[in-house]
Amino acid sequence: MSEDERKVKGWRQEYTEVNSYYRHYSALRFVMFSVYFAVTAGIASVAFGVVEIKSFGASLIIGMIKVSGLLITVAFLMYELRLEQVIDHYRIWAKKLEEELGYAQMTERPLSRLTFGTTKALYYLMIAFWSLAFILFLISVIWKA
Repeated sequence: MSEDERKVKGWRQEYTEVNSYYRHYSALRFVMFSVYFAVTAGIASVAFGVVEIKSFGASLIIGMIKVSGLLITVAFLMYELRLEQVIDHYRIWAKKLEEELGYAQMTERPLSRLTFGTTKALYYLMIAFWSLAFILFLISVIWKA
């Protein structure tokens, strides 16, 4: 096997791995999104009285739960932003390999920022929602005092 054949074989193997990573991280985004909504549903059910807290300091617990909704949303947004960077990295890497191999899977793939933009917009809306919920909670506590 010549040096060029070994090089091409290595590029093909690397291209396979890069596409595998790309698929993995793309799928991880949607799994993570599902987990976020499951966690948020649990937090919201306590924060908004679907599940009642019957302990001393229930008001304080509800306030802390609303803050935790905000913090968890920010954490998931950070994960989303990081996954976007990783996915972009593997897409760029695959395109470089395609130049060497004469492939066009990623090069000719239509680029859409819609999925990333929509997901980020939803996280930003949820940050606004939890912030407002906490601010209203603070106002109600101050109003009662």
